[in-house]
Amino acid sequence: MKHVFAYGTLQVPSVQKELLGRSFNSLGVTTLKDFVVMDDYFVEDGYYPRLVPMKGGVVYGNVYAMSDKDISVLDEYETDAYELKQVSASCGMSVYVYFPKEA
Repeated sequence: MKHVFAYGTLQVPSVQKELLGRSFNSLGVTTLKDFVVMDDYFVEDGYYPRLVPMKGGVVYGNVYAMSDKDISVLDEYETDAYELKQVSASCGMSVYVYFPKEA
């Protein structure tokens, strides 16, 4: 199992049920320090949120324990525009977060 930090639509129960047929059980709310969310990432049909490093910034989200099978479904949802990267959350946990793929 991997710990996935969600800061956007992956926290919405209806999206969770549509993707995996169930709501996710949050391991808790935590933050990523020195990041902010920007809604300026253009992908094919519109603008989407992305995490951007910014000193003093804070992003709130939930942590979920996800299997590799779950993550493969999330990867499809996030498309090739995003990739999982491992970072440290303020709770001390190492988490995976979807970041825009670098060109």
